[in-house]
Amino acid sequence: MAAEQGGGPLCPEYQKSFDASCYEFVSLQRSFLSAQGWCERGGGHLAFILNDEIQQFLQRHLKPEQDWWLGLAPARQNLTLELTVAEGRTPVP
Repeated sequence: MAAEQGGGPLCPEYQKSFDASCYEFVSLQRSFLSAQGWCERGGGHLAFILNDEIQQFLQRHLKPEQDWWLGLAPARQNLTLELTVAEGRTPVP
């Protein structure tokens, strides 16, 4: 686990620090669920693009010729993908 120093995380050298988080760009070819599990076993999660700043940061570090998995979160509070699909509705982006 990364320690925090001076208000931001102290990330290992193979990770990039941004907005109080450590990002690791891994080029392993995995399915979504396998990539998600791999991240969680290491104490992390797939990246979530919550704002323009995070999107810009990721765009600067991702190689456009490779495919990447990112995290998916509900667009509205208290909405889950399971609940939406179970109710027969299409998830709202």
